[in-house]
Amino acid sequence: MAKQYVIAVDFGTTGSRTVVFDLQGNEVGSAYKENHITYPEPNSFEYDGQKAYDTFYETTAQAIKKSGIDPHDIIAVSFDAMRGCLAMYDENGKQVHPLLIWPDTRAFEMEPYMTSQLEKAGISLDELYDMTAFPFNVGWPTTRILYLRKRWPEKFQKITRISTLQAFMTYAFCGEYVDDAENCGWFQLFDPKTCKPLAKVAEAWELDVSKFTAYRPAGSRCGSITKACAGKTGLIEGTPVIVGCGDQQCGAVGSGNVSEGIASVVIGSVSVSVSRIPELVLDPNRISNIVGAPGGAWQIEATSSTAGAAFRWFRDLCCGEEEAYAKANGMSTYDALTAKAATSPVGANGITFLPYLTGATTPHFNDKARAAYLGMGMSNVKEDLIRATMEGVTFTAKENLDAVAAVNNAVFNTYRVGGGAANSDFWNQMVADVFGGVVENMATPETTALGTAMIAAVGVGAYKNLQEAADNMVKITKRFEPITQNVAAYKELYAQFKDYYKTLAKGDCYANANRLQQKYAKTVEE
Repeated sequence: MAKQYVIAVDFGTTGSRTVVFDLQGNEVGSAYKENHITYPEPNSFEYDGQKAYDTFYETTAQAIKKSGIDPHDIIAVSFDAMRGCLAMYDENGKQVHPLLIWPDTRAFEMEPYMTSQLEKAGISLDELYDMTAFPFNVGWPTTRILYLRKRWPEKFQKITRISTLQAFMTYAFCGEYVDDAENCGWFQLFDPKTCKPLAKVAEAWELDVSKFTAYRPAGSRCGSITKACAGKTGLIEGTPVIVGCGDQQCGAVGSGNVSEGIASVVIGSVSVSVSRIPELVLDPNRISNIVGAPGGAWQIEATSSTAGAAFRWFRDLCCGEEEAYAKANGMSTYDALTAKAATSPVGANGITFLPYLTGATTPHFNDKARAAYLGMGMSNVKEDLIRATMEGVTFTAKENLDAVAAVNNAVFNTYRVGGGAANSDFWNQMVADVFGGVVENMATPETTALGTAMIAAVGVGAYKNLQEAADNMVKITKRFEPITQNVAAYKELYAQFKDYYKTLAKGDCYANANRLQQKYAKTVEE
């Protein structure tokens, strides 16, 4: 019998990749391409849909070619995508506006309208959380729909279909729009258990929920590779296409987080801390998101919106010298940066970085928060700034984990870490020290793609469930024990990090920074 393979197509914030896995979880071919996000005005994040399709096809064709396998041995294809994003189509299937990506904050002006409409309908924000398992946040995609309706009414009138990026991807490969049921909660318009519309909420926000794409559970077959897709990718027409899930749910699955008692942390473009639970429970503090998890379970999540994206921002802004050095020596720019960061001591010689480049999410939900480096002096050097950036990102991951653990009083001693940070031994050790527990790495650092592949394997019947898939496809390769003296130091530094945020949030610092940013950005634009 020929060896069998599954394909994961990953639509990430900074780039898209396709990975070919065998059924033992080994990566046999992959290809990556950066996404060309556009910023047509302040606080905007958009992506041309056709360019996204072209990237999916290109990376898939390259990954298959690099793998050297026979495409007939590929038994399934599935997808993971950024969540909180939006695709909108007219009656001909054409997008009425470029994809609106989750960091787009232009819609935040809709908050007064949304909250007042809920109040008129007799729905408190606590009740909204109880109905949707999501705290009210103007960063969720419905806000963008309402903003588009206000800003471009002529475009809104053309909309006949609204979907997440999962359906956007399934359409590209099998010609069917299918969203994953596990992520219906992001719109705060559907019951998370049944995916049925919450009519009272939809009426309050004056939205027609019949325009939203149908939901099916992750792991369901939604179609087959079309002839057109086959011609662009090298896949075989008729290959099963399986509904995938959100990037963070897939990341948890790829970490082996498919049963209770495991904490997984993805530090990629965003940072998400996850605990899996068998039944839906609500956060008594109404802070954490509770979303569906592939395999019929649920997961408690807390999210930081700028994690690895903040590190990339610093790289692009300040590290041309390191980028040139890395290129000349055949190494990753990130490896060059972490090597420099390692020469700075714990605490980055007094610098603390608050990584709120696009506002603060869990546990603060403060869209006006802005990033800052605090504690700098004349003796500080770039190495300190690099380390402070990494530490600030790690502290937000710790905040997320604390919020998750508080929901059901969970205690974690071992953490499965994935995402870009998992590629760095230095960063893994930092996580172990900040979290105060053992960090484990998987053989495949890009756990999101692996989790997607596992969903595909279960969906096509190669494994009976995700636990069996994890037993065969998830392999632990490295362990990082916390260093006692570092744990003690980071406990104090973490407290300082939280105090800095609270101090700035109590005053008018964030509000004024946001106001001035908006004012002068518009002046420059005009």
